[in-house]
Amino acid sequence: MPYSPKRVLKLYKRRWGIETSYRKIREFLPKTTSRSWVVRIFYFVLACMTYNAWIVLNAKAKEKVTAIAIKLNYIWNIFMFYQMEIGKAG
Repeated sequence: MPYSPKRVLKLYKRRWGIETSYRKIREFLPKTTSRSWVVRIFYFVLACMTYNAWIVLNAKAKEKVTAIAIKLNYIWNIFMFYQMEIGKAG
C-alpha cells in the first residue's frame, strides 16, 4: 500500500472540505436559463463572493449563521465591498 491509513485519512479530509465548499457555493447560485457564458460566469463569481462573505460572517460571528436569506441589496453591498478591497490591493 503506497499510503498509510493516516495519510489517506488526511488527504480525504482535505478533499471533503473542497467538495463541501463546491456544494455550498451551489446553494448561493441564482437560477438561470440563460445560455450566455458571460451571464453564467457572472452568476458563479457572484455566488463565490456571496459564499466567501458568508464564511467570513460565520468566522466573526459569536453565534454561527445557520440559515441566510440574501436580498439583492445585500448582494450589492457585498459586491461593492469586494470592489473596494480589490481597489486597495491593486
